[in-house]
Amino acid sequence: MAAASSAAAQPQKVATSTASNNVVSADTTGNTYPYGQCTWYVKGDLSWVGNHWGNASAWPSSATAAGHTVNSTASVGAVAYFAPGVGGASAYGHVAVVDSVNSDGTITISEANYAGKLYNSRTISLSSVSGFIHQ
Repeated sequence: MAAASSAAAQPQKVATSTASNNVVSADTTGNTYPYGQCTWYVKGDLSWVGNHWGNASAWPSSATAAGHTVNSTASVGAVAYFAPGVGGASAYGHVAVVDSVNSDGTITISEANYAGKLYNSRTISLSSVSGFIHQ
């Protein structure tokens, strides 16, 4: 665990390429989540997300306690959260950033630690998400 704590304490800048060769970068200075995890990516992309919110499955209650709105309405810049077992999430849950809300009832999200990838972007149905955390 010391290695994970040490890595989390180091400022890191991640640059990754998407299929369209756009460079996505996340500044993770002050990010307390373990490098490469979904929580680490979301905190790096959304500065308003708190540190020490726990595993992704704890984020809805941690966000509520911190004064954020948690509901079933998707919006750009919100956190999409997946309860354990929902949408393929592990027992720890999963979180991602909502990049777009599409007219066909889908959302496009960006995330880390999905399908063995450090960075991933995908379009999914709203029904595959447990809910959303808003600034």
